[in-house]
Amino acid sequence: MREQRWSIIGSMLRRAENVRIYHKAGFFTGNGALTLILGPKEYELGRIHRDDFAAMTREQVESPISVASVKDRTYWWFQDKFYWENDALTDDDVYALLVTRQQRQRQHLDRAKATVALDSETRQARRGIIPEDLRQFVWVRDKGTCQKCGSTSELQFDHIIPVALGGGTAAENLQVLCGPCNRRKGAGLV
Repeated sequence: MREQRWSIIGSMLRRAENVRIYHKAGFFTGNGALTLILGPKEYELGRIHRDDFAAMTREQVESPISVASVKDRTYWWFQDKFYWENDALTDDDVYALLVTRQQRQRQHLDRAKATVALDSETRQARRGIIPEDLRQFVWVRDKGTCQKCGSTSELQFDHIIPVALGGGTAAENLQVLCGPCNRRKGAGLV
C-alpha cells in the first residue's frame, strides 16, 4: 500500500531534465525577454527587469516558483532544477512534495552508506589465512600442544584476541589450542 501512495505522489510532480530559463536584459533599461527553453523549443514568457529576474533566481532557492504553463503542463523552478505537473498544484503542494522527496532520498542515501560501512567492517573483521611460516613458528613455539590443557589431539590455531574484536594475525596473537578448549573460549578474552 505504501509503495502505491508514493508512486501516485511521484506521478504528480516530475523532474524536467531538458529545461532552462534565460533572461536577456537590455543594456540601458535592464528590461528584457524571459525565455523558457523546453528541449529544442523556446517560449517567451514576457519582459521583465534584470532585478526582478535576480529576485526570482534567489527566491527559487527557498521556495518553488511557477515559471510557466505550456500546453497542459505547469513548470516549476526550485533549487536550480525544473519540475512539471498537470494537477494544478499550489506552490505549497510543490514545496511539500519536493522536500519530502529530498528527505526520502537522504534517508535512502544514509541507509546505503550505513550498509557499505557495515559491509566494510565485516570485511575487515574476516579472518585471513595464517601464512604457513607463521603457523610453523607458532607450532614450534607452543611445542605442538594445547596451551590450556596440554592435549596433543584436535589441535587448532587460535587468535588470543579474536579477529572480531580487532585482533590481528601476528605470532603474539596466535596460540595452539585443542578443539574443546578453543570452543570453550569462544569469542571472549580468556
